[in-house]
Order: sequence, then structure tokens, then C-alpha cells
Amino acid sequence: MTPLAIAPLIRIESYHCYRLTLDLKIPPVTGALIMEGDHFRRAYPLPSAGEPRGFGMKPGNDRSLVLWTTNPVGAQVRLTLIGVNEPGVVGGYELREIDPRSLPVEVDGLLPLSGLVRAGEAAWLETPRRFIPGYAATVDERPARVAESPDHSVMVEVPAGEHQFNLRYAGTPRLLAAFWASFSTGCLLAVSALGWLASRAIRQFRSGPMGGNAGSGPIPAPPLAQA
Repeated sequence: MTPLAIAPLIRIESYHCYRLTLDLKIPPVTGALIMEGDHFRRAYPLPSAGEPRGFGMKPGNDRSLVLWTTNPVGAQVRLTLIGVNEPGVVGGYELREIDPRSLPVEVDGLLPLSGLVRAGEAAWLETPRRFIPGYAATVDERPARVAESPDHSVMVEVPAGEHQFNLRYAGTPRLLAAFWASFSTGCLLAVSALGWLASRAIRQFRSGPMGGNAGSGPIPAPPLAQA
């Protein structure tokens, strides 16, 4: 199916942050929103690209995306829809430059997930990480509580104010024990294999032409040639 362009080329400047809001005019459909430039391509599945409050076409989904680039010369962004042939799908769009410091959350790292959170009161910061046991978090380098959100994502408890947060997967005690047991077993097998190879090499050396009884005692001189 031919991609349907939904906006002209969008120009974004280097190290600037923008919010792109789409005015979608049709009911939710199955397809994808494609965002691409000279050196990148992103696909957002439709009707929903992720969690209930993430980008998508369903009720409760966000119609906005945040754009930025670190390319020194900026970038041109092309938006197309796959799976839709109807014209007038997008009634319009708004591209607005925003100050990252005005956002409640600024992300500065993905592995581990880290950044700055601003909260008017004590709250839970819901992250895009899917919840499984073993996540550990810090807020201002102090241990923070981690829990599972109603949408089954990892959330971190943060106090009121502006704080640095860090979320990483540390593993459960059982998982760590299994890892170290496997690691130790691997090390023992490697040492055993090296010991076997070393003993085999020593045996071959001793049984060679220069080892054992071979060549022991004086070596007779060759007979003198007769004229």
C-alpha cells in the first residue's frame, strides 16, 4: 500500500525541542505513522503505539510527539501514513518549539533510564519500562521505591520538587544466584579444560624425541671419512 503523506517536510533545528500535534480526522485504523529524515526512520504502530496514554488514535491516546535532533545542520522530517488511503486523514498539525525545562520529565539517558523529574507533590513516576521483578531505582542517589503501575509499567516514587532519578535492572536474588552459579561453573569447566590441555601437552613433550629415555647418554661421534 502506498504511503500517504500527511504533512509537508517539517524543519527542525539542531538541539531544539518541538512538540508535533496531529489533528486526526478518522476513526482508529490499523497501520503505522512513519517519521523519517536523511539519517533516521521511526515507525509508530496504529491505532496505538504503546501504552493507553502513549501516542495513538484511540480514546485516551496522546496525539502529540516530541521531536529533536543533535545533527549540527538540523533535519527535515517527513510524515507518512501506511494502511490508510483516505484523503483528509489529518485535518492539520501544530509544530511548536518547547523548552525541555518546562516538561515534568527530562530524560538524559536510556540505559540506565535517567533524567530529571519535577513534581508539584509527592507522586509516582511511571516509566516506559515493562514491569518485571528486579528493577532498582534511586532519586538524588538515594534508594527509591519501585512498583508496578496499573498499565504494568515500572514506576518510581518521587517526592515533591525537582529531583534526579535513575532506574536500572539489577535482577532478583534468585536470578543473581543463578547467574553466579552459571558463571562459576563456566570458569571451572574452562580451568579443567586448560588443565587437561596442559597435561596432554606435557605428556607429548616427554614422549617426543627429546624427552624420556630418548637421546639419553652421550651421542657417539660419526666415523671419520676415509681418504
